[in-house]
Amino acid sequence: MDRLHTKGESKFKTEMPPNVIDRGLSSYIGSFKDVVFIEQQLRTIEEKIKKLKKTPASSKREHIEKLVDRFKSDTTCPKCGSELIKRTARQGQNTGQTFLGCSNFPKCRYTKKD
Repeated sequence: MDRLHTKGESKFKTEMPPNVIDRGLSSYIGSFKDVVFIEQQLRTIEEKIKKLKKTPASSKREHIEKLVDRFKSDTTCPKCGSELIKRTARQGQNTGQTFLGCSNFPKCRYTKKD
């Protein structure tokens, strides 16, 4: 019979190695008593995290614009950066029609309507 799981816990379907835990994360972390970072290192890490959290919306906007530009390109594959080349469908309902396909095929299977 399966036991009920409390919030935040899980049950793996396969046997996990001893270094993988599925419950009690807080008590596991609390069990460590050795000092790993000195106070100054902790403050430095904390400041870096705060800076990352304060990433301005303009950077996010720029990132999205770059992604849109990549996917609009008719010369470069947006997935792997290889060249897009004109191909002709050999079979299926689009037989004879042309499309743009990644030159890195079959490793990269990106295609785009011509």
